[in-house]
Amino acid sequence: MKSAQKIIWEEGLLTGTLFCIGVLAYLRVSPALSSEDYPEITRNEILALENHSSDIYEQLLTAVLVLTPMIWGIYRIINKLIPVFEGLSLKRRYFNLYLGLVIWNFIIFNMDLIIVDWLIICFLKAPISGIEHLLSKEAISSYQSYGFHFREHYLFVGSYLVNLLSPILMITLYVLIKRVKNRLNQKNTDLKG
Repeated sequence: MKSAQKIIWEEGLLTGTLFCIGVLAYLRVSPALSSEDYPEITRNEILALENHSSDIYEQLLTAVLVLTPMIWGIYRIINKLIPVFEGLSLKRRYFNLYLGLVIWNFIIFNMDLIIVDWLIICFLKAPISGIEHLLSKEAISSYQSYGFHFREHYLFVGSYLVNLLSPILMITLYVLIKRVKNRLNQKNTDLKG
């Protein structure tokens, strides 16, 4: 059986890669919807472009693009970690699971910063949203700033709260899904018997 650390890193890198792809697709599909992630000057210019406002379908698609890899990854990592912590007391098992998810979340969080923000947006200066040619040089250069992305990721208190509190939600959702699945299996067994 693999160690918890190896599982966390492997699953973090896999989910992080899929999450980065989802974020890149999200930025492409709906620049106006993602405008909150830009510096003020860039946001104002994007929102001023009327033909690039987002509609309900884009909003739903972007939610699916970003949330699907995360939900899939959450299910995989918890499913793989629970057997590793099987022999521990319930309190210790959930504490280890919580720490594992915090680290897993931190890996994904940093992959987004390093791969999407710093490598693709800042270093390669790749046109992601498809509307960069419509923005001023000042708006583009403010968004292609390493410092801006660092501040958005690390100096925003909400990012820490998400990283610390989301594993509790993840574990709770996983337990609820498992309970519903077990009840459905029990009903199927009762109907057959």
